[in-house]
This record gives sequence, structure tokens and C-alpha cells, in this order.
Amino acid sequence: MHNWRLIILLLVASLAVSCRGGGEVPDAAPSVYYWRTTFQITPAQHQWIQQQGVRKLYLRLFDIVPSAQGPIPNATITFIDTLPPQLAVIPTIFIDYTLFRSPVDVDDLAQKTLDRIAKMAATHGFRYSEVQFDCDWTATTQQAYFDFLAAAQRADTGLILSSTIRLHQLSMPAPPCRYGALMLYNTGDFRQPDASRNPILDAEDVKPYLKYLARYPLPLCAAYPNFSWQLLFHDHQFMGMLYLEDLSDAQAYLPLDSTTYRVVIPRNVPIEKGRRYLHLAPGDTVRCFHSSPAQINQVRRMVGSMRKNIHDQTIIYHLSEIK
Repeated sequence: MHNWRLIILLLVASLAVSCRGGGEVPDAAPSVYYWRTTFQITPAQHQWIQQQGVRKLYLRLFDIVPSAQGPIPNATITFIDTLPPQLAVIPTIFIDYTLFRSPVDVDDLAQKTLDRIAKMAATHGFRYSEVQFDCDWTATTQQAYFDFLAAAQRADTGLILSSTIRLHQLSMPAPPCRYGALMLYNTGDFRQPDASRNPILDAEDVKPYLKYLARYPLPLCAAYPNFSWQLLFHDHQFMGMLYLEDLSDAQAYLPLDSTTYRVVIPRNVPIEKGRRYLHLAPGDTVRCFHSSPAQINQVRRMVGSMRKNIHDQTIIYHLSEIK
């Protein structure tokens, strides 16, 4: 993505905060997500943080997933670099909503989760006053997730709790927390081989949910994308995501249009930074999508017209894609 467009987004957010003295989100400030399993920041990312006045880092520490033994932590982050001292760290925990399909002792889960966060903070030398949970809850898992949030708040009454909010969740009851981060990305179905819209973000996918924004009872900030996808399809079936594949290699790929490439020669390519491989066969197609500055700005105007303070804080997803 063209990073100068992201600069505009964050600068506008900074100006909004300085002019109004903050809004619905506590200590609203230009913010960014970090969503990798290894924490390592490049010089370019350090420079971007400083230039844009980023003050908050929503740091994914681990996931919580179901298992035969009940909910367990997974994909815990490891630290190669130290955290930038000027950033306020908000521990962020992804919860697989399917674990709430079965009975869960939410008090026990909440206490263990908060204890693990506190231990990691002590180990890696950061303080925090807020925790964010990311869960794609559904109508059938909503109550259990909300009970979990309430249990976490009882376990630490001084802790600020926030939750991600997906577009489809705007039509549902709001979770019991201080505020929500509205996810304005992953708005389309990337598994569709012939999708005409950008599945990362397209204004047409956002429009049906705008009617819920004005009256949504939870304070909201906005999260926008800064990433790209390379999607592999075999016989119109989604096979997986490639990892920084060079699609300009004319010996390996034939461009069909601005987003689609046909595989020319068979090969195995690494995904997930080399830990796994996908096999590419001649005739397979790769569709490439990028975060679109034009779409981001269009959506920004749309949601801003429906929700006065939503851009007092903007969160960019995610730091690892800043080049």
C-alpha cells in the first residue's frame, strides 16, 4: 500500500484529537496493530512510528483456542526486539469463537487469561491499563463471549476492556466493554475465485451496515487495512495464501488482468515465512489484492458521516506491512 495515504489517515486522526481534546475512546491517539507471532521492528517501521506520532500499539500476545482439554493459549508471541518505550501497549487477545459453542467456565478462563497477560507484561517489561479481545462471536456464541468479558471485568475492575467489532456485529447487541474497534477490513469473501470486489475492503460491502452506525450504543474507533493478499485457486477452489510471491516472474506466471495471474510451471512455494509449502500446478490462478487508498478514503467518509467521533482514533492493521 502507498504509505503516504496512511500518513494522511493518522495525521487527520491526530488533528481530530488535538482539536477536540479526545472523544469516546480513552486517550484516543494514532494507533497500530501488531499481529505476528514474532515481535521484530525494522528501522523503517521505527521511523514510521515516529513520523506519524503513533502512540498506541495493539499487540496480539496469543490466541485462545478450543481443545480436548478445554480452552488453551496458542500462537504466543516471542520477542526478538524490545518494545518502543514511547508506545502505550494494549495487549490484544484473539479468541476462537467456536470454543464458546461448548460450556465454558468463563470466570476461570478470564482469570487465567488476565494472569497470563500480566506474566508476559512482567517478563517483557511493559505496563498496560487496557486489554482488547478479538472474537467473531455469532448469535449462538454471543452470550458466552459477553459473559467472559463481564468475568474479566469482575476479575480486574480497574482494567479498561475493549473488543473488536465486525460489520455484521453492528446489528447485534453491543458487548459489555468500554469501547469497540470497528474492523473496516476483511469485508468480502476472499475464497470466491471470481470476486469482482476487493475482499480486503470495498465500500459496497460496507454500505449495508451504515444504518446501524449512528445508533450503535458502544463508543467506536475505526481500524483500516494496510496489507495485501495473494490467493491461490485450483479448479476454482481456494487453496491458500502465498507469502510474498514474485508474480512478475514471467517464467512462472502469466498475467491475465490487473489482479489475476495464471501459473505456468509447477512448483512448491513457501507460505508462513517458509514453515509450510503450497504446490502450484499449471493452470492454477493467483489473485492479488492490495489495500486500496481510494476505498479506504471512501469508506472513511461514509462512516465518518454516520458516526461523529469514530475517527478520533484510527488503528492501522498492521505494523508488519509498513515497508
